[in-house]
Amino acid sequence: MKTILYLFIAISFYSQSISAQSAKRFFTDAKAAEVAGNLDEAIDYYNKAITTDAKYFDAYIERGNCLNKQGKFTEALADYTAASNLEPKEIKPFLLSGEANIKLRNYSAAYNLFIKASEIKKKYVQAYQSAALCKMCMREFNKALTECDKAIEADKSSALSYLYKGMCYDSLNEFKPAFEFYTLAVDNIESNSEFKSANDKSSYAKYYIGLGNSQAANNFADMAFSTYSKAISIAPDSYEAYELRGKVNAARMKLADAEADYNQSITIFSKNPNAFSGRAYVYYRLGDYEKAISDYDKSIILYKNNPVALKGKAQCLESLNKINEAQSLYNEAYTAAKLVKLADLKPYEVALKNISEKVFQANREGNSPTVEFVNGDTKRMLVVVPKNNLKATLEGRILDENKIEKIIIGDFEASFDKEKLNPTFSVPINLLMKNEIEVYAQDVYGNELKTYYKIVRAEKEAPKINLLQPMLTAEKLINLTDSDGFKIKLSGGIEDESFIKSLVINGYSANFNSNSYNPTFSINLDVVGIDSIKIVAIDEFDNTSAMVITLKRNGGKNSDANPMGKTWAVFIDNAKYSQLPMLEASSNDVMSMKSALQAYNVEQIIVKSDMTKQQMEKFFSTELRDMVIANNVSSLMIFYAGHGKFINEVGYWLPVDANKKDEFTFFNVSSLKN
Repeated sequence: MKTILYLFIAISFYSQSISAQSAKRFFTDAKAAEVAGNLDEAIDYYNKAITTDAKYFDAYIERGNCLNKQGKFTEALADYTAASNLEPKEIKPFLLSGEANIKLRNYSAAYNLFIKASEIKKKYVQAYQSAALCKMCMREFNKALTECDKAIEADKSSALSYLYKGMCYDSLNEFKPAFEFYTLAVDNIESNSEFKSANDKSSYAKYYIGLGNSQAANNFADMAFSTYSKAISIAPDSYEAYELRGKVNAARMKLADAEADYNQSITIFSKNPNAFSGRAYVYYRLGDYEKAISDYDKSIILYKNNPVALKGKAQCLESLNKINEAQSLYNEAYTAAKLVKLADLKPYEVALKNISEKVFQANREGNSPTVEFVNGDTKRMLVVVPKNNLKATLEGRILDENKIEKIIIGDFEASFDKEKLNPTFSVPINLLMKNEIEVYAQDVYGNELKTYYKIVRAEKEAPKINLLQPMLTAEKLINLTDSDGFKIKLSGGIEDESFIKSLVINGYSANFNSNSYNPTFSINLDVVGIDSIKIVAIDEFDNTSAMVITLKRNGGKNSDANPMGKTWAVFIDNAKYSQLPMLEASSNDVMSMKSALQAYNVEQIIVKSDMTKQQMEKFFSTELRDMVIANNVSSLMIFYAGHGKFINEVGYWLPVDANKKDEFTFFNVSSLKN
């Protein structure tokens, strides 16, 4: 039994050894593929290594690095986390996990990982520096400073720690300590043998750019120029260094040099909004406002809420005397500056105040405001209030070219929107013992309206309509006979306490004396084809009444019943032709026929004038058909007055839009008969 057990253990150890050798072989092949740049092949070998040995720490790390190179940061993070679970005392996976989280912008998670790394390895500078970077990305600059101090205490020769500390003070707008630590950072790299021996020093340009920024912020323009030039000398492709040196040159009024620097920055990187706004400022100082505006527009496209570019464009518009447009842009710039939390808003506030004053003075005029009451008459200088009321509310608006500062109606100062032109108001007034009311308004330039309006106490009763002719039944009916013809004369009177301003009967204005109380009226009304009359009366206070009268046709004369049954007549009067000679006599023909038919028992006469082909086809095919069916019409007479044609024994009526050369535009009478 012991022999079998020993044999089993030996086989087990041998199997594990073979497995480990296979995993290492896959790992070696993966590294070779990775060095050759074949990342997918390398990842495939790392997969096999991990499948063979699930606890292969280095395989997780290296596969994570390959995924990281491919930009697959989430997958890389999973591998680094797996490695840290296998070796929780190893610092490497925590650092790599932190860096992956930074790329994923998970700054809080990254910070915790770097803190964990610093606990594993005490006074580990890289961990403190990375933790500081996370806090800077989270805009917690004071906490970032604490991490920087830990890094400096651990290694006083690390330039990156001083650089980060300078950046923190820079972001806190503490420019003197920023200058101090940027200087220490540059001193450290320049004393570093690695920097001195490096063929490519471009990665160190950020140190000189930071120092140059702090020098410029402390008004050391010449020093900043030299520092930015140093950055350019070691990193000729740094568009940022050219842009910043251009800014210093512009401040030193070396505008040609500034323009050259901005041009170079844009050549290197054409999507830098700061370079365009900087060059625009140069053009502005040179008085070339159109070119400046063009560059500011490009900057705004690249950075939508760029307060610097918005303010600069506003200055150009102001210089071009486009002050209203400039004011609008200054407002946008001020809003944008607050949005991005600029430390110094004063230049924006001052610019906005100055342009507002300029616009205010430019719009100055000497015209007095005017008032317009809802219930009033400006021409007659009166306001209308309810009769017998002791209190009322007056509503209206003040009209002026500019904003209104004050409105007083009677004893009451009205509240209103001072930012709106022609503001509305509503005020209560006491009517007791008052026959007039004072109106006062003042605009922002001190122009005044001071006047008095007469108070008119109006009744609220609607006018009463009395119809005298023809006789009206109790059911508001007028009985028509054939003897009434095609027109009837309406006459009557209107009773009201006030003047009548409008009297409309079926859309026509009736004659009456508008300056007389209880006026009489009369109108001759065409009743062909209508079955009701509507009379609308409105008094001077807009009290309105309406009367609807039904027309009832008796349908026969004092003779025998019509042997043809209910009969209608239709008249088509086409005179105003667009492509044919106009006809003057057609309307007379229609009137003659209508007069002749008065001697006959025709219940309804329909007149249609100047019909197009489409209108004729629709009328005869559907509209007239439906009316005939609905009214049980037995006989129908159609009379046509207008141009006609006879082609191939077929008769045609010509619509007013007919083309004499196109038979298709004619109306076929045979179709009508059918």
